[in-house]
Amino acid sequence: MFNAIRNVKIVFLVFFIFLILSTTTTAKEFSYTVIAVDHLGTIKCSLTVRLSKKIPEEKLRKLAIELRDKEPKKYDRMFITYYLPGMVVGAGAWATTHFNPNLKVNILGLTEEEFQKESKLSKENTNNSDKIIGVWADSLGSVTIIGKKSGYVIIKKYVDGSGKTEKLIKYKVKGKLAFKEKTYPDNYYVIDSSGNLGVYDSFGLDVIMRSKK
Repeated sequence: MFNAIRNVKIVFLVFFIFLILSTTTTAKEFSYTVIAVDHLGTIKCSLTVRLSKKIPEEKLRKLAIELRDKEPKKYDRMFITYYLPGMVVGAGAWATTHFNPNLKVNILGLTEEEFQKESKLSKENTNNSDKIIGVWADSLGSVTIIGKKSGYVIIKKYVDGSGKTEKLIKYKVKGKLAFKEKTYPDNYYVIDSSGNLGVYDSFGLDVIMRSKK
């Protein structure tokens, strides 16, 4: 009897340790915070989630199931929206996973893998350039590259697959490296001390893009 109880305790301890290690591994990969919850009886549940970083579609699918299973009640419909660090809630999510009632995953911005691919393709477009000044991405995954050939150019690649190239004029703003478009001089770009790119228009600062070089 004593041995049986001891064996049960050992099995439980091994399972508990395995569970902790599994949770720790997941936490190292990415983290998330549920920042808003809205319930409508048992008909609908809406969650707003902040992710620590972009994750692949398969992990997003698993996270959606995990979030659904954590809810104490079962809902006919569950709608989950995901935001990345720095994204404003309500101004466009990075991704959604909706149970309606079947799960549908929709990544509105680029995944990390797609960003790397687009970045590589954009760099290939400037393979005759003397220098790549920098590569940046906004919170939705649009890619911007500034390079130099005979002159400076900016290459923009948007999430919907469109893109454009503009010629730039180099100058400085308060000691910081800056560029403005030749065709549209109200559009200009300033590289800060962290290597991030401030995008400006006639109304002022529009967005800050993170350095990916």
